[in-house]
Amino acid sequence: MAALDAAADRCAHHPELWRALLDVSMLSLSHPALQARCQELRTRFASGIEAEVRGALGRLPAYSLVAPRDLAGAIGAAIEGAAVAALVGGRDTTSWMRALTVMVLSVVVTAYVTAGQEPPVARLAQLLRPR
Repeated sequence: MAALDAAADRCAHHPELWRALLDVSMLSLSHPALQARCQELRTRFASGIEAEVRGALGRLPAYSLVAPRDLAGAIGAAIEGAAVAALVGGRDTTSWMRALTVMVLSVVVTAYVTAGQEPPVARLAQLLRPR
């Protein structure tokens, strides 16, 4: 959850990073060399998320019903989408990032249920408390 907290912080306090990424992404649509660099950046972003996802899934009693790479891609796209939507709409993303955290925690709950175990609801609720 630390990685999602860090992403939420970047969305809220460093919108210039997302603005630059959005600007470069739009420019890359007509510049193949720039597009390759943008793809490389997104691949690294997704790979970092995937490494964290694999580490977390490895500690669960059952494996995820979704491939770690796909889960990481969805998380990365949600983070980037929230950041861009906040730029365009001038909105704070705190509640969106909290909703994303709840969705990610549902993967944890699913793993426990799949394994026939009771999910650690109290512990998961602690992760959702504001810090």
